[in-house]
Amino acid sequence: MPQNYYRLLGIEVTATHDEIKAAYRRLARQFHPDINPSPDAERRFKEIGEAYGVLSDRQKRMAYDLSIGILQSRQPSQKEQTQSASKKEPPRSPSEQGQTKSKPSTNHSAKSKTKREAPKSSPQKEAPSFFDVQGTKFKEMFDGLFRQEEAPAQSKSQHENTAHKSSGGEKPVRGDDITVELTVTRSEAGAGTVKSVSIEHQETCKRCSGYGKVNSLVCTVCQGAKKTALVRKIDVRIPQGIKDGSKIRVAKEGIKGSAGGDDGDLFLLIRIPEDHRLTIEGLNVLCELPISVLDAVLGAEMEVPTLHGSVKMTIPPLTSSGKVFKLKGQGVTAHGTTGDQLVTVQIVMPQKLSPQEKELYQTLAKLQKGQSTQSS
Repeated sequence: MPQNYYRLLGIEVTATHDEIKAAYRRLARQFHPDINPSPDAERRFKEIGEAYGVLSDRQKRMAYDLSIGILQSRQPSQKEQTQSASKKEPPRSPSEQGQTKSKPSTNHSAKSKTKREAPKSSPQKEAPSFFDVQGTKFKEMFDGLFRQEEAPAQSKSQHENTAHKSSGGEKPVRGDDITVELTVTRSEAGAGTVKSVSIEHQETCKRCSGYGKVNSLVCTVCQGAKKTALVRKIDVRIPQGIKDGSKIRVAKEGIKGSAGGDDGDLFLLIRIPEDHRLTIEGLNVLCELPISVLDAVLGAEMEVPTLHGSVKMTIPPLTSSGKVFKLKGQGVTAHGTTGDQLVTVQIVMPQKLSPQEKELYQTLAKLQKGQSTQSS
């Protein structure tokens, strides 16, 4: 047996459509999940909606009444009878009204007879023409009538938005675009890479459904702002050879649209920090490497900056200033071709000598002078 919808709504089986609607509205406000924090509120809210969906529909209500054994016909109320009679009865003349008033009102049998002969609404007129209790049509309608509804109940704001959209009162509005600066290294810009970007979106607060309050109190989640911040992390591919100031468009990652409008786009403004030690010429990279006199004379292993990070380079002994070394494959990559890096050595003289260093240089000078005298 299906549950008693009349008892669920707290109404009589003879309730009118207006009484059913009033009971539904009262209970729906009481058990709405966004207002009632009780864990049982959502189930009650669905049951109330199911009951109203059946009892508010004339044909479904008649099928339901038959299913639970209520075989009485639906009688119009006294007010409805009076209004119906006044519409059908033609207006009487003043003389007829006077005759009616002059009639004695002490005949109780006439009164009871009049009541017994009052027209009654016929059940056959209430039933739809296709309604067949014994046939398969009733069975099909009854089987589908009480099927459990699995869709979650919409919040009040969702109902209002849906009704507003269907009426054409609100036009779809596209969301705004967002521009965010993204810093990449010269190495990443030259070779291409994938960067993770965190984007903050503003969404309607799920706790208060965008009202800012719950049970007349300020929402504890959005603090009355009606929206909450949601941070999403997305991966963006940086193409090879991208230049500083370029923009990359990521579709549908901007501000959310309203009333069904499209979301805005996200634009990433590429920023490449300058490295004054490196100069790009075509596919090649140029740089100068300062070394000391001792490194130039004795040789050394030096760290050299490149687009792809620092690499080690060997300076051979007795290297002169201005000598150029080539680092293969350390240039810019474009269209499947990678350039080289050209390193120019620059010997830097010391700005100040300690007494011990000066003495050593003097000793070195005497040795070189002696060697020169011997050779001559």
